[in-house]
Amino acid sequence: MIEMVNEDSSSSGPSTRGRPKRQYPDAQRALVEKQFGDWLLAKYPGQTLAQIRSSVWAGLSTPQDAFAEGRAGFRPLWNIANERTKRDCDTARSLPSCRRLSTVRPTIT
Repeated sequence: MIEMVNEDSSSSGPSTRGRPKRQYPDAQRALVEKQFGDWLLAKYPGQTLAQIRSSVWAGLSTPQDAFAEGRAGFRPLWNIANERTKRDCDTARSLPSCRRLSTVRPTIT
C-alpha cells in the first residue's frame, strides 16, 4: 500500500487549516499545469486535452483547466486521494515528472 502525503500542498493548492494560506505565483502554477497538459498529450496520443476530458475523464473538469493554452489544472489533494477518478490517477502519475521542473516555493499570504 502506498500513501501519498503532500506536506506543503504543492500539488493541491491552498489549505487553511489553522495555517497561512499558500498561493503559488500564477506563472509557476501555469508552468506545472502546462507540464501536466504535455504529459497527458504524450500519454494519450492523437487526442486533444478536451477529448481526454470528455472521453477518458468522463467530463470531469477543474476551474484551472485552460486547454486552449495547453494546460490542465489539478484537483485538490483530498479529491485525488479519496475519489481516485481516472483524472486523479493521471494527476498522481504525472506529478513526479512535473515536480522535477517545479522549483519555485509558494508565498505565504
